Amino acid sequence: MDLRAAFEQGIQDYQAGRLAAAESAFRRVLKARPDQPDALHMLGLLAHRRGDQQEAVKLIRTAIRRNPSNPGFHTNLGSALQAQGRGQAAMKSYRRALAADPGYVLAHYNLGNLLFEGGQLEPARAAFARAAELSPAFAEAHFNLGNTLRRLEDLGGAVAAFRRCLDLAPDFVPAHFNLGNALRDIEDLQGAARSYERALEIDPSLAVVEVNLAGVLKRQGQLERAMAHCQRALELRLDLPQAHANLGHIHLLTDNADAAAAAYRRAVELDPDFAAG
Repeated sequence: MDLRAAFEQGIQDYQAGRLAAAESAFRRVLKARPDQPDALHMLGLLAHRRGDQQEAVKLIRTAIRRNPSNPGFHTNLGSALQAQGRGQAAMKSYRRALAADPGYVLAHYNLGNLLFEGGQLEPARAAFARAAELSPAFAEAHFNLGNTLRRLEDLGGAVAAFRRCLDLAPDFVPAHFNLGNALRDIEDLQGAARSYERALEIDPSLAVVEVNLAGVLKRQGQLERAMAHCQRALELRLDLPQAHANLGHIHLLTDNADAAAAAYRRAVELDPDFAAG
């Protein structure tokens, strides 16, 4: 058996989504060489992909014992550990990957995600910025950098990061939406509206985008358009309190007090926090 050919065929099958064929190829390699680290690692990735994180951790750790200096092994172990909710162990794995190769982009990116989820925003910013610096065409790194900068209230930096993401991935709807949010935060309401509209051109099914577009149109005094987008949001999802609240405010501004009261009541039924507003 040509083990290299079998392994390469397994990689091709994995990349093409032929997962059963990929697993068969990697197991053929391991049948001949039970300690082959790359095949063990790939079987671990397959387990991770199908949601069996316990098996993924076991297989990838075995691969690491055979080849402890491979940053990809440590990074993917971190992903499996993170999927188990074991954040501290995952962080150790990402840092081991970076000790093996300080330029390993995916380890910086995954570490950034873990730090962001834990509220460690400044270290997350540094991790995403490093990933984007090392791989300037990595759209998701720019996107997550933008999210982090917005949370850090660096709105200019967030806008720039989202725009860079969209230069690379023009149809990435979450970036259009989050760019709209950042532009709204800096009172660029026209820019925010354009970003929301572009998101809806790509995916017209997003009720939350309709709500945010209605909000900026309302603030611009475009009440008829704002009402249309509120109504569209409620056609998509009746359970959005902000859509009812926005609709109530528009009715109030157009002197329809009864309709405003009904909309506000529905918002409060869905989310009592709206009672404070």
